[in-house]
Amino acid sequence: MTARATEHHASPPSTVLGLGAAAIEGWSGYLTGLCRRRADVLDVATDFAEFWRVVTSRERPSWAHPNTVRRQRPLADLRDYALRGERAQVATLVLPPQSGRASSIVDYAAGRSLMLTLRESGLTNLYCLDWKPPGPSTVDASIEDYIALLSETVDSLGGRVNLVGYSQGGWLATIYTALYPDSVHTLVVAGAPIDFHAGRSQLLDWISPMFRRTEMASFRSIVAAVAALQRGISQAVGVPLGKPAGEFERAMGLLAHLDDPRFVERYLDLKRWFEWTEDMPAAFSDWIIQQLFVSNRLISGGLEVGGRAVMLDAITCPLVLIAGTADHITPPEQVWALERYVSTPQAQVSRRSVEAGHLGLLIGHAALEEHWLPVMRSVAERSALEPE
Repeated sequence: MTARATEHHASPPSTVLGLGAAAIEGWSGYLTGLCRRRADVLDVATDFAEFWRVVTSRERPSWAHPNTVRRQRPLADLRDYALRGERAQVATLVLPPQSGRASSIVDYAAGRSLMLTLRESGLTNLYCLDWKPPGPSTVDASIEDYIALLSETVDSLGGRVNLVGYSQGGWLATIYTALYPDSVHTLVVAGAPIDFHAGRSQLLDWISPMFRRTEMASFRSIVAAVAALQRGISQAVGVPLGKPAGEFERAMGLLAHLDDPRFVERYLDLKRWFEWTEDMPAAFSDWIIQQLFVSNRLISGGLEVGGRAVMLDAITCPLVLIAGTADHITPPEQVWALERYVSTPQAQVSRRSVEAGHLGLLIGHAALEEHWLPVMRSVAERSALEPE
């Protein structure tokens, strides 16, 4: 099953007829499986115990492949995916999205792992940040704290890295590169809004009315907008939260394929990631909404971090832009916009248009094999360190 098929399969039915069709498909698929297996009453009882276990499970998403935690900090852990003895190249640091979900989406499953795809491309000196929910020392963390963490992490990896950011991780990587251009060897931005007002984004459609109603009087009074953003992401990629109809359809799909271990595991993988939520610091969330989503200051000007202006034309390193043609969260126009503002020579800008939605861009097998793998091979080829 492709990522696009998974997204389509999970779309909520809009009518009672849709619910009925889902029920018929689920039960007919299950009964067909019973006949094929020549099941008895005990098998049926075992099946329903398994069905109940799966639909009621709530587990923290896990990282699909072995890695070690190299450094621990209050805001994030640094996970090490480097191959032993293969560090004679510029380090590559991956920034997962910060949408209130687990960072392990970048190592989602076998055959659907960005981390393993990057390593296969030849980027063997490979690391990833694992964002943490707010704790006592980070409940009031700001954008300055996140940039400071990145600066400290890059220093620990040799002072210069290939920076790979997906979604929220992409604009954070862009801001960091604009502030510290000499420390970024190559910048890779995928599915990340740079011009937040370009194209037609469902997220902006959901959030903007809230600001019109409040006249932007107090951002702390509308932290609920962040929850709306999270719900919006989940709905747009086809896994609705808090929608009984959508949950029912997905459960019926599970019932129809209950005798397929691979389908069950895919169901659990999606369920783990989308139903496990992690809060972000309120002040950081407010800053994102005010400065980026509403004011669009990353490209309109006036964005400051720690008293320093964020100037995109300070970026001169090779640039890779990856966007999904069916991405309703971050339309391609929001990603391509970065090319207009940086000072990177045109010959060193690479654009990849992927036939995928927001989630499929990251975990779709075709997206990883046909787009991520070749473009990151070119990054690996120019990442070898000169012998001292």
